[in-house]
Amino acid sequence: MLTAASNSAQTVSLSSDNPAVTVPATVTVPAGSNSASFTATVAAVSSAQTATLTATAYGASKPFTLRLSASVTTTRAIRLSASSIAFGNVSVNTAATHAVTVTSSGSAALTISAATVSGTGFSVSGLSLPLTLNPGQSTTFDVDFDPKAAGSAAGTVTVTSDASTGSTATITLSGTGTTTTAQTQPALTVSAGSVSFGSVPVNTAATAQNVTLTSSGSAALTISSVAVSGAGFSVSAGTFPVTLSPGQSVTVAVHFDPSAAGLLSGALTVSSNSSSGGTTTIALSGTGTASTPTLTLSTTSLAFGNVTLNAPATQAVKLAAGGSTSVTISGVTVTGAGFSISGISFPVTLSPGQTATLDVKFDPTTAGPVTGRLTFSNTATGTSTMALSGTGQALAYQVDLKWDAPAGSSDPNSLAGYRIYRAASGSSYQLLNSSLETGTTYTDSNVVSGTTYDYEVTSVDSAGNESVPSSVFSIAIP
Repeated sequence: MLTAASNSAQTVSLSSDNPAVTVPATVTVPAGSNSASFTATVAAVSSAQTATLTATAYGASKPFTLRLSASVTTTRAIRLSASSIAFGNVSVNTAATHAVTVTSSGSAALTISAATVSGTGFSVSGLSLPLTLNPGQSTTFDVDFDPKAAGSAAGTVTVTSDASTGSTATITLSGTGTTTTAQTQPALTVSAGSVSFGSVPVNTAATAQNVTLTSSGSAALTISSVAVSGAGFSVSAGTFPVTLSPGQSVTVAVHFDPSAAGLLSGALTVSSNSSSGGTTTIALSGTGTASTPTLTLSTTSLAFGNVTLNAPATQAVKLAAGGSTSVTISGVTVTGAGFSISGISFPVTLSPGQTATLDVKFDPTTAGPVTGRLTFSNTATGTSTMALSGTGQALAYQVDLKWDAPAGSSDPNSLAGYRIYRAASGSSYQLLNSSLETGTTYTDSNVVSGTTYDYEVTSVDSAGNESVPSSVFSIAIP
């Protein structure tokens, strides 16, 4: 609606800055009328946005803003890759698996809240619920059939979601459990007939290798013990004896940590009631290799930075022996004024893998940069060196001044602030603060050791008048 106040008809121009909203080019306000109506046409938009309508007459403009909301129609839909699964004949205690893909086939995200299964021997796995799938996104889960007795079985998988067309989708299941004479016997299957560790440095544990023991028959399998033989070999496993249902597994970890160089062999022996034999042997092998001894320093250079004179700083350095034999450090030579060491008594012998901590101290007695070096004499490398650096820094001083406000200063119009003056060793006074100090304290950080300073304070009123100086305060900087 447009309004006007005139005795003659007025033509008003209209415009829109958004193509989704169209308006007439002009509208006429009749003479003697104060308003006129027009129709704006709005097209659907896919996202929230604004449109500004502008009315112009006689050089004057008036804007009006419209807010447009998105017009979106969304659906949530679910699609399963199968509506029925027939497993056929499956041996008793031998699981069969069928993969099912579920897809969000609508235009909005789909949330799956549950997946349930009915029927003896049927189960689902591989889904972590609740699960949200974006449009077009899929996930796969497994439907399993593990019959425990002979005969036919039927069941249903029900997937519950927030699909617009219905909250559940189903898959019908069928299968038949079968038995044979061989399946009534316990059986053991091992994941590897032999385990080889290859070359491993002496006194260095190799990465453990796993051996999986599986009950592969239809009858329960009892593993009574797991034992290992051979120098350098060991095993970590669960508690034995253990009874495994058909299809169940247990994993044991085999370790190799040679203490001497050369080819080493051993065996992992598994004792069970398997119908194929009570003892199953897995061959083990590995080669211990001697390695050159090493001495490692935690750093090759030690920088102390700025250290105040007579205020020592200490840093720790770690020494570590590597290889397969011990390393002896017979001594350490220290150069550089102010540097010293402590924490280790030399000579010292480190076994392979052993570490020791040495404390390095920098205690400068004069200002300025200092460099030095640590030289370690040892049986691994002959000598190992570490660069040292630091800078002695004189202690910095400052003078903290505090004074009492003059009488009558409680009147805000009587006091504007203070000026602080300083004279060094009999020289003339110099003003320290370029602007008035409004408080009754001041810190002078620009002082030099060995110098005596005199200080005076004056007060300044709001008219700029300065008082006579205060009494003199003198201080000598050490």
